Amino acid sequence: MKTLIRKPFAIVGAVWRDQRGGIALLLAFAVLPICGAVGLALDGARGYLLKARLSTALDSAGLAAAQNINSPTLGADVTRYFAANFPTNYMDSQVTGPTYQVSDDSSQITLEATASIDTTFMRLLGFKTLDVSADAVVSRGVGGVDLVFAFDLSGSMGSSVSGGGTRIEAARAAATQLVNHIFGDLETKSDVNIGLVPWNSVVNVTDTSTIFDSASTTTVASTTFTNPVNDASQSEVYVPNNSPVPLLFTPPSDWSGCVFARYADDANTTNDGDVEYDPATFDNKDWVGWQPDGADTGTGSGSGSSGSKKKKKKKKKKKKAPSGSSSTTQCLPHGITPLQSSKSTIQSAIDALTSPSGNTVIPQGLVWAWRVLMPDAPFEEASATSTPFRAIILLTDGSNCGSSQDAYQGAFGDCDGSRTELNNRLQTIANKVKADGVKIIAIQFANSGTDLQTLMQTIASGTTEPYYFYAPDSATLLTTFEDIGDHISYVRLVQ
Repeated sequence: MKTLIRKPFAIVGAVWRDQRGGIALLLAFAVLPICGAVGLALDGARGYLLKARLSTALDSAGLAAAQNINSPTLGADVTRYFAANFPTNYMDSQVTGPTYQVSDDSSQITLEATASIDTTFMRLLGFKTLDVSADAVVSRGVGGVDLVFAFDLSGSMGSSVSGGGTRIEAARAAATQLVNHIFGDLETKSDVNIGLVPWNSVVNVTDTSTIFDSASTTTVASTTFTNPVNDASQSEVYVPNNSPVPLLFTPPSDWSGCVFARYADDANTTNDGDVEYDPATFDNKDWVGWQPDGADTGTGSGSGSSGSKKKKKKKKKKKKAPSGSSSTTQCLPHGITPLQSSKSTIQSAIDALTSPSGNTVIPQGLVWAWRVLMPDAPFEEASATSTPFRAIILLTDGSNCGSSQDAYQGAFGDCDGSRTELNNRLQTIANKVKADGVKIIAIQFANSGTDLQTLMQTIASGTTEPYYFYAPDSATLLTTFEDIGDHISYVRLVQ
């Protein structure tokens, strides 16, 4: 009986002490969690690759789309750029999105997307799909830019334009829109400089926010030179209190602020300074300064004539100066705003453009914008050490049309008769500007003339957008300046 009782306990003890088959038993219990862990690793790796590709596609779409954030095709652009970086059925995934949202000030675009894939081993744990999501935030702004508005302010800019208002009103609205895009809510941006050059047939080179005082004109000694206007030996130039532009003669007390082009009007095509931006000697002419309108040149007329040939031209072409003024040009009351970083300053200058008058001499608008933009004299606000994106926005609604009251004193004739020579001089200046690394953005506004189109496309840095634009009406002009804002903006990922 005792043996019968002890035997079962002995059997159990023997089994308990026997280690054979233990590993198989433990493995049987571990199969399920091991499969789950392997499945989690494999499906997790697939999910990581999916999320990385999804993020890359969103980043690429955001960076590309932000360049044209105001485009009416923005939604299609986002989809297209995303698809280019996230192939259809990538890893047999199902994608939702991308969706996007643009901030109210168009300075930021936020994109989101999700993707789902079927799991493999993780199905054993009850997880049939794996979902991943990604987002991207792209900010855009303007920096490292020197920009000059060169706006036609001839009489035709006071005409009405399709869409309502006058042409100059439309130009002001478009420029204001671009200024707001550049500065946003900031008053100043240290890496942005904007200037303004209004022009018609001549340019007022003064800062009209400062009243001209003839008694405050500074006489500045210089190396002896031959004055190109009256051939007199001279060792000084004159700098008015409201402009850095050196003058060859003392400006009259009622000086309008305008100067004549540095043009010799002789058979020599290499001694003119009208197609150059700096005060210098060109061939045999010392163009170290500019002749102020209405100044006494010592030739007996004050008109700028420097010889019998010019005196004859003067008698033939010169119009009587306005009563009570020594001005002989169509001088605008609007002067130059040099490069500066203040939003309110440039906006005030734009708001003041209210008095279009006179003829159209495009070379003067472009050459003075170039002078404002470069770091050398007479305007020296631009940085000489950095290399920003430099651009001139040249806007006109008309073809070149000279007159006896233009900056060339009628040397090329009147209107149609002057056009060929003025076009040639404009082309020469444009070539020099572009050779200096400056981009010319040419806008043909409210004028469908094919000759003007050819001219503007030729002088622009490119024959199509973003360098040449045709804006037939005020709405298109606004879109044009939006496109320009897109072009000069930089974009960066912030998330």
